[in-house]
Amino acid sequence: MAAAMKGDSTVTNPARVMRLAGSVAWPVKEGRLVVEVTDIAPLKERGQSVYAFEHLASLFPPTSTIAPAPAATTRTTSSLGLPTGKITDGREAYMTRTIAACLVEYVGTTGAEPSVQELYDLAWPQYERNVDFSRAGRGPDEFMKKCEYAIARFLRGEIRGLENVDKAIEVYREKAQARSQASVAAPQPKHKASEQKPDDDGPFDVGDFVGEAPKREWLVQAWIPAGAVSSLYGDGGIGKTLCAQQLQYATAIGGFWLGLPVPKVKSLGVCCEDERDEIHRRHDSIKAMMGHKVGNPFKGMAKVWPRVGFDNLLVTFDQLQRPTMSPLFQRVMDVVVKEKIELLILDTAADLFGGNEIIRNQVNYFIKAVCGAYARRAKEEGWTLSVLILAHPSQAGRSSGSGESGSTGWSNAVRSRLYLTKPEQGLPDQRVLIRKKSNYAAAGDDEKIDLLWKEGAIVPLSSVDEKAKDDVAVRSAIQQILQKVDAAFTAQHPYGSHKGYENYLPRAMQEQMKHVKTTVLAQALNRLLTEQLVVAGKTAGKNKGYEVTEHARAKYGLADKLSGGSDN
Repeated sequence: MAAAMKGDSTVTNPARVMRLAGSVAWPVKEGRLVVEVTDIAPLKERGQSVYAFEHLASLFPPTSTIAPAPAATTRTTSSLGLPTGKITDGREAYMTRTIAACLVEYVGTTGAEPSVQELYDLAWPQYERNVDFSRAGRGPDEFMKKCEYAIARFLRGEIRGLENVDKAIEVYREKAQARSQASVAAPQPKHKASEQKPDDDGPFDVGDFVGEAPKREWLVQAWIPAGAVSSLYGDGGIGKTLCAQQLQYATAIGGFWLGLPVPKVKSLGVCCEDERDEIHRRHDSIKAMMGHKVGNPFKGMAKVWPRVGFDNLLVTFDQLQRPTMSPLFQRVMDVVVKEKIELLILDTAADLFGGNEIIRNQVNYFIKAVCGAYARRAKEEGWTLSVLILAHPSQAGRSSGSGESGSTGWSNAVRSRLYLTKPEQGLPDQRVLIRKKSNYAAAGDDEKIDLLWKEGAIVPLSSVDEKAKDDVAVRSAIQQILQKVDAAFTAQHPYGSHKGYENYLPRAMQEQMKHVKTTVLAQALNRLLTEQLVVAGKTAGKNKGYEVTEHARAKYGLADKLSGGSDN
C-alpha cells in the first residue's frame, strides 16, 4: 500500500502507517508552523468497516519497490545505553535520548554543566553514526535546537531526576555502578589455560641492558616521533587533510614537509571525508608546488583510501564499555602488513572512533590499543610505523586556543599533538602550525611554523620570496585598518579624509599601528583608497567618514556589516 501510494515503504510503526495521507502531525507543537489543515469529509458512499486481505491484495498488487519487513533482531547498545546500528524510524525520540544520556555523561565526568555547544559536540557524533539520513529532517540544525532546549530545562531544574548538577552526578554514578556490576555478572568466554596467549613478553630485568640505547627515530624531527601515535587537530576547511596529503608526498620522495626534512617512507592515508576526485585535485596542486609538473614521482610510495559514505568505525563499545574491533580495522591492518606501510594517516577521529569522546578509558583504548596496534604489528614484522590521527577541536578548544576536544585523554594518550589554525587577526590565506605537545622534543611546547595557503597547497612563509612576504605584510596591515575603520564607523565616530579632522585616518593609523613598518603602512593606506576598500559614508547618526565596502569584507574575511550605518 505504501509503495502504491508513493509513501515510505520502510515504516514499520503502525501509528505512522495509520496516519491519514496528507495530514500533519497533531497536536501542533509550540513553534511549529501549520502549513495545511486537514478536513475530514464523509464518503459519498458508505464503505466497509473491515476489508479482507484478498480484497486489499486485489486493489494493491505486489510492487517490487516494497521493502521487505525487517527481521526481528536484538539491537546492541552503546556504552551510553543507546541502541547502535542505523535507525530509520523514531529518530526524534532517539535524538532526545542521546542528548539526555550525553548530558548525564558530561556532568558526571566533569562535575559541571556543559554549554550548548559542548553538549552538541559530544552528542552529535553519537547520533550521526546511528541515524539513517536518507530521509529528510532530524539534522544538525534541529539537533542544536534540542541541545539548547535541554540545557535551558536543566538550568531551570525541569528535567525529572536531573534537577541539578548533584543529582545528575548521582545518576551517572548509578549508571556506572550498574555497568560495572553487569560486567562482573556477564558470562565470560571460557578458555583453557594452554589456549590463552599473553599479549606481551612480561617484565624484564634492567640489568639485561647492554651497550648504548638505540637512538630515537623521528618522522619529523621534534614534531612527529616515529613508531608512535600522534595527532593533528584543525577546524573543518582549515587544511589539515591537505597538510596530511603533503606529508605523504614529501615522505614518498624523502623531501621537505612545511620546510622540515622528512625521511623516505611508504604511506597510507585512510580518507573518510574526501572522495577520489578531491584527492586528485589536491594531488595536482601539491605536485605543482613541489616542482613536479610532469610525471608522478610518488608512485608506489603513497597510497590513499577514499572512504566517504561508508561505515568507518574501527572500534565500538557496548553498554559495559567492552570494545569490539570492526572489519575495517582488520582490512586496514591487512594493507599495512602487505604493503609494509611506514606512515598511516587516519582522517578523521570522528569517523573512526565508535565511543564516547569524554570517557577517558575509551579514548585511551582507541589511541593506544586500536591505532597503536598498527605500530606494534609493524614492529613485530620488523619495521617502524608512525600513525597520525586527524581530528577537529571542540568549541571550547577553539575558544581557548588549545585545539583540544572532549576528554584530555585525547592529548595525554598521543606522543605528539599538533594544531593547525589561523593566526589571530590573520588573513584568509594565512595559517600557523603549533606544536602543542611533544613528549620527546628538547624544546618546549607551542613552537610554531607560519604558513601560507598558496595555489592549492600550504607552504611555509619562510619559503616564499621577499615580494610575496611584503605582500602578506601589506595585506595584513590592510585587514587591521579595515577592522578599525569598521569598528569606528559602527561606534558613530568614523575616520575622516581631511587633515584637519581629529580622526584623520592616516594620522590615526600611524599612532595606533606603530608595530607595523612605516613603508608597509603607507602601502596599505594607499591600496585602501585606490582599490576602494573604504568609501565615504554616513553613519546612522549622520556623521560622515570612511566606511568599509562589501568588496573589502569578502576579500579580507571580515564579518558581516555591523549595525550603525545608514542605508542611504
